[in-house]
Amino acid sequence: MADVDPDTLLEWLQMGQGDERDMQLIALEQLCMLLLMSDNVDRCFETCPPRTFLPALCKIFLDESAPDNVLEVTARAITYYLDVSAECTRRIVGVDGAIKALCNRLVVVELNNRTSRDLAEQCVKVLELICTRESGAVFEAGGLNCVLTFIRDSGHLVHKDTLHSAMAVVSRLCGKMEPQDSSLEICVESLSSLLKHEDHQVSDGALRCFASLADRFTRRGVDPAPLAKHGLTEELLSRMAAAGGTVSGPSSACKPGRSTTGAPSTTADSKLSNQVSTIVSLLSTLCRGSPVVTHDLLRSELPDSIESALQGDERCVLDTMRLVDLLLVLLFEGRKALPKSSAGSTGRIPGLRRLDSSGERSHRQLIDCIRSKDTDALIDAIDTGAFEVNFMDDVGQTLLNWASAFGTQEMVEFLCERGADVNRGQRSSSLHYAACFGRPQVAKTLLRHGANPDLRDEDGKTPLDKARERGHSEVVAILQSPGDWMCPVNKGDDKKKKDTNKDEEECNEPKGDPEMAPIYLKRLLPVFAQTFQQTMLPSIRKASLALIRKMIHFCSEALLKEVCDSDVGHNLPTILVEITATVLDQEDDDDGHLLALQIIRDLVDKGGDIFLDQLARLGVISKVSTLAGPSSDDENEEESKPEKEDEPQEDAKELQQGKPYHWRDWSIIRGRDCLYIWSDAAALELSNGSNGWFRFILDGKLATMYSSGSPEGGSDSSESRSEFLEKLQRARGQVKPSTSSQPILSAPGPTKLTVGNWSLTCLKEGEIAIHNSDGQQATILKEDLPGFVFESNRGTKHSFTAETSLGSEFVTGWTGKRGRKLKSKLEKTKQKVRTMARDLYDDHFKAVESMPRGVVVTLRNIATQLESSWELHTNRQCIESENTWRDLMKTALENLIVLLKDENTISPYEMCSSGLVQALLTVLNNSMDLDMKQDCSQLVERINVFKTAFSENEDDESRPAVALIRKLIAVLESIERLPLHLYDTPGSTYNLQILTRRLRFRLERAPGETALIDRTGRMLKMEPLATVESLEQYLLKMVAKQWYDFDRSSFVFVRKLREGQNFIFRHQHDFDENGIIYWIGTNAKTAYEWVNPAAYGLVVVTSSEGRNLPYGRLEDILSRDNSALNCHSNDDKNAWFAIDLGLWVIPSAYTLRHARGYGRSALRNWVFQVNCNLAS
Repeated sequence: MADVDPDTLLEWLQMGQGDERDMQLIALEQLCMLLLMSDNVDRCFETCPPRTFLPALCKIFLDESAPDNVLEVTARAITYYLDVSAECTRRIVGVDGAIKALCNRLVVVELNNRTSRDLAEQCVKVLELICTRESGAVFEAGGLNCVLTFIRDSGHLVHKDTLHSAMAVVSRLCGKMEPQDSSLEICVESLSSLLKHEDHQVSDGALRCFASLADRFTRRGVDPAPLAKHGLTEELLSRMAAAGGTVSGPSSACKPGRSTTGAPSTTADSKLSNQVSTIVSLLSTLCRGSPVVTHDLLRSELPDSIESALQGDERCVLDTMRLVDLLLVLLFEGRKALPKSSAGSTGRIPGLRRLDSSGERSHRQLIDCIRSKDTDALIDAIDTGAFEVNFMDDVGQTLLNWASAFGTQEMVEFLCERGADVNRGQRSSSLHYAACFGRPQVAKTLLRHGANPDLRDEDGKTPLDKARERGHSEVVAILQSPGDWMCPVNKGDDKKKKDTNKDEEECNEPKGDPEMAPIYLKRLLPVFAQTFQQTMLPSIRKASLALIRKMIHFCSEALLKEVCDSDVGHNLPTILVEITATVLDQEDDDDGHLLALQIIRDLVDKGGDIFLDQLARLGVISKVSTLAGPSSDDENEEESKPEKEDEPQEDAKELQQGKPYHWRDWSIIRGRDCLYIWSDAAALELSNGSNGWFRFILDGKLATMYSSGSPEGGSDSSESRSEFLEKLQRARGQVKPSTSSQPILSAPGPTKLTVGNWSLTCLKEGEIAIHNSDGQQATILKEDLPGFVFESNRGTKHSFTAETSLGSEFVTGWTGKRGRKLKSKLEKTKQKVRTMARDLYDDHFKAVESMPRGVVVTLRNIATQLESSWELHTNRQCIESENTWRDLMKTALENLIVLLKDENTISPYEMCSSGLVQALLTVLNNSMDLDMKQDCSQLVERINVFKTAFSENEDDESRPAVALIRKLIAVLESIERLPLHLYDTPGSTYNLQILTRRLRFRLERAPGETALIDRTGRMLKMEPLATVESLEQYLLKMVAKQWYDFDRSSFVFVRKLREGQNFIFRHQHDFDENGIIYWIGTNAKTAYEWVNPAAYGLVVVTSSEGRNLPYGRLEDILSRDNSALNCHSNDDKNAWFAIDLGLWVIPSAYTLRHARGYGRSALRNWVFQVNCNLAS
C-alpha cells in the first residue's frame, strides 16, 4: 500500500467506462485502506491531497451510470476524509451537484438490495459529517425532505446508528427552514409521524426539530399554526402528562416535586420528565405566536395534562408552572398583554441563524471580545443587529454564558436588559458559569433578572453545588438565599396602570378568552392550592404561590364565589387562608409575605365575609397586625418636620475646611488632605493628590477604585476601614456643632467646585459628576441611587449599588435628620410589606378583631370555668367548694366536648389564643410541690373528673379525647417550628450542604442580669458544627469585659511579678509557648487564648516611622500567625522598632522572621539592643 503511486491512483479513480470500473473499484479500495490504516495523517494527506482526490470522488457520484458497489466504496472514502479533517467539507461543497447526488441516493434506495442499502447508510454518514460544517449546503440541495423520506419509509430496515445519524441530519437542517418554504407541509407531516416513532432517540429528535421550526417562525414573526396541523399539540400534551408519572386515581400517593430516582418502572417517565422543558417551551412558543393554536389548545385535554405533570419531579413541576403562567395571561388579559418581541424585525435576521463559515468566525471574534473585556465591541455587535442577544454557538453556549464566565459586569447587565434568556444554555445556565468562576456580582445580576438557582447542569448539579466545589464562599452565601436578590414577581405599578386604563379597554373587544377563563380557574385554583400544601420544596411553593396570586387577582367577585361554592372548591376558602397563614409564618421571606398580603387583599375585596371569617379563625388577622407594626403617625410627623424647617440656602461657591456641605442625601466635608463624600449607602475618600484612584466603602467593605473600573480590596479591610473612619471623624470634628450645612450644585449649571485634583460639576438634574484632572474617568452620584456609577477612561460604565446601609458611623446629614435612609431592595420590600399590612388592617381587620367569633368567646369561658374550678379545689378553707369545683369543671369539659365533635369548629389558633391550653395545663398539672400528699390527691381527683367526662361522651362516631389530642398537636405545630431539611437524592453530596448552612439566633439578656453588656436583639450566625465552648467564648467577648480590659494591677502576670517571683523562659522552637510575649498575651498562661499584647496596650511598640507604618500595623511585628504579615518600615538604614515590655528582662534568645512584601530591600543586617530607660 505504501508503494501505491498517488498519480496512478487518481487516474484510476477517474476511469468509469466498461472494464475500467473494476480498476476504479480497486483504486477506491486502495484509497480507503490507505486512509484507514495510515498512522500519520499529514503524510497521508500529502500523498492523497483532499484538494485533488475529493473532487474526483464527488464526480463518481455525479456519474449516473456508476453502480451501487462503486458508489458505496466512494462514500466510504469520503467519510474517511471527513473523519480525519472537517475542513474537507468545503472541498465537497465546492463540487456542483455533489451534495444533491448524495441526497438523491437516499430517495432511490432499494431496500431489498444489500449493496443499495449499504450505500444509503453510508450516504447518511457522509451527510451527517457535512452538516457539522455546511448544513446550509445540504439544505439547499433538498437534503431535508430526502432524509425525512428515508427515515419514514426505510428507517425500520436500517441499522439503529444509521437511523440516529439521519435524525441528527434532520435536526440540523430544520434550523435552516424558513416559514414560507414550499416543502414545509411535507416536512411537518413527516416530523409529526416521527413523534410517535418507537425509537426514543428518533421521537426526541423530532421534538427538537419542531422546537427549531417554531423558533424560526417566532424570529420571523410568522404564525406557527402550520406546525400543529398534524397532531403536534396532542402529542405534546400526551408527553407532558406522561412526564408526571402515571396517576392511578385520586388516591395516588404522588406528591409534587417528588424525586424520580425511585423504582425502575418510572424510567420511561423520568426520561420524559427531562423533555418537559422542551415541551413547555414549544407549547409556549405556539401559544405566543398563534391565536388559532391557543384557541384549540385551551379546549383540549390541557388541564388533565397539567394536573398530571404536577405530579412529576421538581423540574417538571416548575416547567409546567411556567406554561400555566403564560396561559393565565392569555386567558384573562389576552394577547396584547404579552411583551412585544423584537425578534421579527428584518434588521436582525442575519444574526439569528446558526452561522456557518464566516459567520462562525465572526462569532468567535465576538467571544474573544468578551474574553478581553471589550464591552463596547459587544454592545456594537448587538446594537447593529450583527448578533441576536440569545445567539447560541455550536456547543450550546449563549453570549450571556460567555459573559457570565469571562466578561465584565456591564456586559452581563447589558445582555440582561436587552432580553437575554438568563436560564438558557445547553450545558449549563449562566448562573452555573458565574458560580464556577466565583463571580458574586454577576450572580446577583442574574438573579435579579430571573435566573433560576435550582436549575441543574448536564451533570445534575445546581449553581450552589458548583460554587461549593470551587470554594467560592461569596457566591455560596448568595445562592444559599437567592430570594434576597431575585426581583418580586408582582409589580404594583402595573396594577395601577391596568386600573386606569380599565374603562378604555372595556370599550374594545373582550380581553383574553371569556369562555374558557372561568373553566380553567375553577380547575386550576384548587389544584395549585393543593400543590402548595403537598410539597415541601421552596421553589415549587414560591412558584405555586405566585400562580395562586395571579389567578385570584384575575378572578372576578362572582367567579370567586362560584368556585368556592362548587363541589371541587367547597373547602377552598379554608385552604387559601391556610396557605397565606403558612407563608406569613415564614421568617425572612418578605417577597412571600408581599404575595400573601396581595392574596389576602384580593380575597377580602372579592370574597367578603366568606374569607373574613376564615382569616379570623386561622389567626391571619393577628399575623397581619404583627407585620403592620405600630402606627406610623409619629414617623410621618418627624418626616414632615425637616420640610418645614428647611429654608432655601445659596449654593456654596467653594469647599472650605471646617464647613459642612450637602448635595441631596450626600454629605460632604473637606479634610486636611482629602475630600469625603458619604451617605447611608456609600462613602468616598478623594485624596487631593490622586491621579484618579480613590477609596470607598460599600456594603461594609473598603476598596480602592482605579481608572480601569475594577476595585481592589485591601489585605486587612477591617483595620483600613477603621483608619478611613477615623480620618473622616477627624474631618467632621472640625465642624462646630451650631454650623448649618450648605448645599452645593443644587441645579444643573456651569459651576465647578475644585478640591486638589478633583472637580465637582452638575450637568444633569439629580446628578453630580466627579472628575480628576489627570484622567478621563468620572464618578457619578445620582439622587435615587444608593451607591455610585464609575465611568472608566474608555467610557465604560460600572455601577456600584449598596445592598445594606453603612450603619451608625455614617449619619446622613449634619443634623441627623436630613435625608432619607438608604433603602436597599430588601428594605424597600420590608417597607412595602409593612405598608400593605397596615392598610389591610385599618381597612378591613380592625373592626373584625374587635368582635371575636362566638367560638372564641365560648373557649374563653371554658378556660375561665376551668381555672375557677381549680381555684375552688385548691382553696382548702372553703368547705362549700368540695362539690362546686367538680360540677364547674365537668360543665366546662362537657362544653369543650361539644365543640370538639366537629373537627372544623375550632382552629389551632383559636385554641391557643383563648387560653384553653394553659387552663388545661393548670388543672391537670399541679404547679405546687407534688411531694405533698394533699396536692397529689387533688391532682388525681381532677384527672379522674377529666377522664370521666371524656369517657362518658365517647361513642363509635366521636372520640373527643382523640380530637383534643389532635388539636393540641396542631397547636404545637403552629407555634413551634423546627428546621426541616429535604434532600434531592439520598446518599448524594448534595446533602452535605447542611454542614455549611449558617443558623441564625437572636440574642437576649436574661432578666435581672446586670453584669453583662446588653446585646438583646442582635443577630448571631453560627455554623452547625460550632461547639458550645467556641460559642461561649465568642459571646463572652461581646457581652463581658476580658481580662485585659481591667486595670493593669489586676493582671495575673503583674501580680506574680510583684510577689517577687523570678521566671525563666527557655526557647525550644519557633512559635513555642515558652516566650515572654506569649506569657504576657495569655496573662501568665491563665487565659484560654493568646491575644496580641501590643493590640491591647499590654506592651508598647514604637518605630522610627511613628504610629503609622507604610505597610501594616505596629502590633503586627508581634504576630504569631503562620503566614508572615506585610509589616515593615521604609527603606532606611537607620530604621528601628522598640518594644516596651514593662518588665525587667535578661534576654537569652529571640526569634525574628521576614515580613511579606519585601523585594530587594529585605532585612539582611540588624542590631538587637536592650536598655532599662525608665523614662521611655
